[in-house]
Amino acid sequence: MLALKNLIRFAADARLLEFLQSFIASAPSWATKWSLTVEQAGSLYLLIANCMEKCGSPEDSQGFLIRYLTTLETASEEKLLAARPWAKQAALNFIKAPAVSQRSNLSRLSAVRSVLCFLLCLALA
Repeated sequence: MLALKNLIRFAADARLLEFLQSFIASAPSWATKWSLTVEQAGSLYLLIANCMEKCGSPEDSQGFLIRYLTTLETASEEKLLAARPWAKQAALNFIKAPAVSQRSNLSRLSAVRSVLCFLLCLALA
């Protein structure tokens, strides 16, 4: 797993991520085949999302960011709080790339609901 993450990071740094595009697109299926834990899969999806964003692929980034947030559905409150920046980013990306977000359950994810509740409380304060 470490070698794979390093390869993805290297490809993103070298702006060569498009050469791994078809491989990365099937990440969910090989994460299952390799029996990755939910945390390992989430870590991988977040890495891919960040690398896609860095390489100028906001729609692909949003898709993997949503996959990452989905892995947090049964996470502790502490982990949800730690994921708040990415949940906030996903909510903002909803405005930028609505096509990707509308095909997902973004608004029903625990991490995103947490951020939306926090922002609502700030607005009402």
